[in-house]
Amino acid sequence: MSMSCRDRVLAAMHRESLDRPPVAIFTTCDTIDMMNACGAAWPEAHSDPQKMATLGCAQADYFGLESVRAGFCLTEEAERLGCKMRMGSKTSSPMILSHPYTYDPQKRIFDDPEKLQEIMPLDDFCKGGRVKTAIDAMAIMHKTHGDRYVVVGGNTGVFTLTGHILNAENLIYSVWTDPDRAKSWLKAVEPYCRKFGEELLANGADIVQMSERRRPRISSPPTISSRCRCPTCTMPSGSCPG
Repeated sequence: MSMSCRDRVLAAMHRESLDRPPVAIFTTCDTIDMMNACGAAWPEAHSDPQKMATLGCAQADYFGLESVRAGFCLTEEAERLGCKMRMGSKTSSPMILSHPYTYDPQKRIFDDPEKLQEIMPLDDFCKGGRVKTAIDAMAIMHKTHGDRYVVVGGNTGVFTLTGHILNAENLIYSVWTDPDRAKSWLKAVEPYCRKFGEELLANGADIVQMSERRRPRISSPPTISSRCRCPTCTMPSGSCPG
């Protein structure tokens, strides 16, 4: 007996028997042709829940894929937490223009993680901005397509989001030179990622796909035994020019 698109994807996620492998995409796959076909396009679809839902469902409606998915970038949370944005165009994604918190490990100038709650209380995080847009889009997609397709919501990983609001290079530098401070900021950002994911699920998403762009091997500090033995150096053994 043939399975529905929704049942097929959910069965695959639970490693159950299938009639065939599902053809589903959990990351965003918007194309210009898809935007033209459904009548919802960037950049408006980043900020309008109905247009976001329409474009998010176009991968099933026009391409025959077995899932629907929104939003379309990794800057929704960063903007909500204070980053200034350039919203892009039909052919370009939103871009972060500034970082709202001071975090300079070379000059040793840092904002405290507590400032995050002062600027954006956790309870208010999902009540506005494009975070709210994505949550509202989940409800629309669940209503229009949830009986036939899995609804996938996307959010940003903790390390990537922390890098967005602080400056990714400075965060990675501090993972090596001041790991306790880096951890304190990651710990402060994590509840916002969790809150957004929970709200996506509560409003219609079957699956939340978290995107984490920073590779652990790049950001993980070396063990003490593998570091250079110069008194003030934090570089890996063999990398120090001194």
